[in-house]
Amino acid sequence: KAESCYRAGLYYWEEAKKWSEKANVGRFRFLFLTGIQAWEDESARIGSGRLDYEKMLTRELSRLEKVIQDFSAMTADTY
Repeated sequence: KAESCYRAGLYYWEEAKKWSEKANVGRFRFLFLTGIQAWEDESARIGSGRLDYEKMLTRELSRLEKVIQDFSAMTADTY
């Protein structure tokens, strides 16, 4: 279940990067919507690379794979 969620997160992260780039074009610069200020901040962080969910999701997938391997390697004596 966790792996499925992390992989879905990677898909949506790619989509978020695409939409962030689309929203950053000049024709939208005149818009100022106070209700979504946090979205604009996140978009700027995505564009600059300071916000990188792919790094976190990939790290968690690696951690999860190690846990799965450890459990798979267990025997009745090591459980």
